[in-house]
Amino acid sequence: MSVRVLLLFLPFVMLIRCSTVEFLPDYDYTEEYSGYSKSNWKEVEIFIDRPKKPFRILGNVVIRNFEGSLTSEKYSAELKKELFRLKLDGIWIANGKVMEVDPILIRTENSQGVPVAFYPAAREMGKVSGYGFRYKR
Repeated sequence: MSVRVLLLFLPFVMLIRCSTVEFLPDYDYTEEYSGYSKSNWKEVEIFIDRPKKPFRILGNVVIRNFEGSLTSEKYSAELKKELFRLKLDGIWIANGKVMEVDPILIRTENSQGVPVAFYPAAREMGKVSGYGFRYKR
């Protein structure tokens, strides 16, 4: 019985323990870009300061991490993969902060409607925002 409860409960934990990458494109952004020169996601760049090469901002990028941390290599890989999918050369990070959010309580029930597990989510959320760009050719 306890293994079954754990298997039912695990997907909810995985949903809560995640990060999201949201791209808010400018009006002239398009994914069809024949001049894109990156061959894999590892070539996508993340900048804290303004990039040295001339670039064009194509939208805002917002990264939310529901574990509160903003420094994990796992999250930078996820970010680079998403930017590569969007055919962006990189992101210029404008700000990042850890903010308090209202706690979430997940309750699972069995088939009779009896609660079998509770899970409180973290009270902190990391939020990073920046500008997605392509280099000028």
